[in-house]
Amino acid sequence: HTSSTTMPLWGGLRPIPAQLFLDVSVLSTLAYCSLLSVPDASNASIFLAAITTNLVTSGGYTNRWTVTFPSVPLCAIQALRRSDWISSFVAARVLMGILSCGLLLISAALTVLFPAVELRPVR
Repeated sequence: HTSSTTMPLWGGLRPIPAQLFLDVSVLSTLAYCSLLSVPDASNASIFLAAITTNLVTSGGYTNRWTVTFPSVPLCAIQALRRSDWISSFVAARVLMGILSCGLLLISAALTVLFPAVELRPVR
């Protein structure tokens, strides 16, 4: 019986380094597009490329759900951000920024709590 202080993180499972790097890269790109850059056509293409890269390399939308599911409302927020009517209201821009930041933080927390791990072979 091992105590909880000596128990390794994630119950002894090893995260897959390439998937962890991909998750961090996609989240960083989404954060840049959502929070730091001006909403224009190149921003939208970078945003969609990051989401597409995540979907293609993970083998589907449910394999890396920690990044994919928070990305769905984030896409809707980014589409609203590009609307002239919505973005003309300062309160709406602030709310979209807060919601985007919250979704990115949720995705980052889920990625840490539920990383892609290598499963041990069944004996």
